[in-house]
Amino acid sequence: ILTPESYKELFVQISHSIRNDLKSTNDIYTSLALAMIGSCANRDLCENLKPDLIRLALEDTQRSIFVKKKALLCLLRVYRKFKDFFEPQAWGVALSTIFEHRQLGLLLAATSLLQGVVSLGGSVGFEDLVPKMIKILERLVLQNDCPQEYLYYRTPNPWLQICLLYTSPSPRDRQKSRMPSSA
Repeated sequence: ILTPESYKELFVQISHSIRNDLKSTNDIYTSLALAMIGSCANRDLCENLKPDLIRLALEDTQRSIFVKKKALLCLLRVYRKFKDFFEPQAWGVALSTIFEHRQLGLLLAATSLLQGVVSLGGSVGFEDLVPKMIKILERLVLQNDCPQEYLYYRTPNPWLQICLLYTSPSPRDRQKSRMPSSA
């Protein structure tokens, strides 16, 4: 948001308005606030709204999957821009809970966040997710458990498969793997 430093009161009002939209029970208002934060929020606004964003993405179990996906992707976007004021190691438990979900769109958003965090900040704190990632791949590939809308030329959700494989540790070269070995 392009506000000069002298407009501190205006910045506070904007921040308060966006926070109200994030707390709204209307999914459209919340989604628009998340889109605004992810695309054009400055450092101060992101730092101010960080607790609300983390709560929406990782802690709030009452929100719709639609909002949860948007919140995870917004968190990824903000983390990529301002990773210095986040502690992603604390997100492992929350991501573990999300990885137990069966909705493939939500799993893709969570895997994208994990992939972004691991590529920028390392894999410490995410070791327990490897078996869950393998279970998701097993369910998709071996059990062919995939809704029709996620089939692409008879391949079950190839986007999620690629994202999971890219984020998973390499069995051949443990020195270059992004995630630590669970062995």
